[in-house]
Amino acid sequence: MRTESLPSDASAIEAMTVATQQGVDVRLGLSASQAQERLRRAGPNELRTQPPPPAWRHFLARFDNPLVCLLLLAVIVTLAIWGLEGRSGWPVDAIVILAIVLLNALLGFAQEARSQRAAAALSRLSAASSAVLRDGVPLRVASTELVRGDTLMLAETTLSTLDMLLPGGWIAGDQTLDTARTAAYTVLVLAQLFNAFNARSETASAIRGLFDNRWLWASAALGVGLQVAVVELPLLNTAFSTTPLSVAQWALCLAMASSVLCFGELRKSWLRRGDAARMRVAAARAQARVTAGT
Repeated sequence: MRTESLPSDASAIEAMTVATQQGVDVRLGLSASQAQERLRRAGPNELRTQPPPPAWRHFLARFDNPLVCLLLLAVIVTLAIWGLEGRSGWPVDAIVILAIVLLNALLGFAQEARSQRAAAALSRLSAASSAVLRDGVPLRVASTELVRGDTLMLAETTLSTLDMLLPGGWIAGDQTLDTARTAAYTVLVLAQLFNAFNARSETASAIRGLFDNRWLWASAALGVGLQVAVVELPLLNTAFSTTPLSVAQWALCLAMASSVLCFGELRKSWLRRGDAARMRVAAARAQARVTAGT
C-alpha cells in the first residue's frame, strides 16, 4: 500500500488518518517484510554522521601542537648544525628529540584509538530500544530500526494520562492536545525518577534506607526542577512545545507516575515471599537429611 506524505505536525491530525496514509493497520502494525522494505528504502532511524577520518589523519593530528612543532624545529636546527660541522659522529641530540616526539605521538594515537573503541562499545551497550507492534505481536527493536508507519506501544501510565485529559476517552476529559502531550511527557519523566528509587534493589523495598543515598535525592530533585522549568517557563515552553499545567494536572501526573513505584513494591513483595518459601523448603530438606543421618 502506498504511503502518503504527512503535514509538518502529524500530531495535529487523527491517529487513524495517519495510519491510513501510512498503510498500516494499528491493530496488527506493520508486517516484518514491510518493516524491512521501509528500513531498506529510508535507512536507519538515526542522525546522519560524517564518516570517521582515516587513521593516518589521527596520527598526524598528534603533531598539531606548538610544543611538538618547537621540538621538531629543534631537530631540524640540530641536524643543520651537525651537517655544517662536517657530519662527524651521530646527531645524538636530534635522534633523541625525534624519538621522544614519535614515541609521544604513538602513545597518544594508541590511547585515543582505545578510547574510541571503548566509547563505541559503550554506545552499543546503551543503544535505545522501542516496543512496537509487528504482525500483531509486541516486539522490542532497536530504535534505529524504527520505520515510518510503526505502531509504538507506550507505557500504560502514559496512555491512561492521555485518556484522562483528552475528550472522547474512557474517562471524560476536555483538555487540549498540547496539555495532554505535556502531561504524558511529565508522567514519563516522573516515572523514571520513581523507578530510580525502585531500581536500588531487586527485592528489598524502596522504603528501606530511603534517605541513605543523598546523591540520588539530589539528582531526583534536579530532574524535578528541570521538568517544572520545561513545563512552566514560557521560554522553555516554546523550545520544547510544552504548555503549563494546573496544580490538579500536576497532582494527576504525580499519581500516575507513582504507580511505577507501587507496582514495583508489589513485585518485590512477591519475590520476597518466593525467596522465603524456597528458604523454608531448603531448611526443611537440610533438617530431614540431618535427621536421616542420625
